[in-house]
Amino acid sequence: MRFRGMEHPTWRHVIFRRFRGRRRTPAPEVMRMDDSADRFLELIHQLEDFTHSISPDQAHSEFDETTLQLFWMRWPQLSAWAGSLWRLLSEELAGQSPERPGPG
Repeated sequence: MRFRGMEHPTWRHVIFRRFRGRRRTPAPEVMRMDDSADRFLELIHQLEDFTHSISPDQAHSEFDETTLQLFWMRWPQLSAWAGSLWRLLSEELAGQSPERPGPG
């Protein structure tokens, strides 16, 4: 998978490496995660493309009041979720990943 001119391995490579030789078709939960990951990446690309097409000042002056109010109300939750994911990945990449609780 490529991200804007650089090669970047995805989590799928890790999962498929673990399944190599054991199973030809990934388990249903892996396939659901694959669908979620693809959807998430598509959303990121769409948002990135959108932010390249219009400046915040333009959006502020051109968007209708309802759009601006919905953004104002919903962005803090979206931003908090994205920030949490980013922090987890950042800690993991730094080798300081906190222990994840086991199932149960």
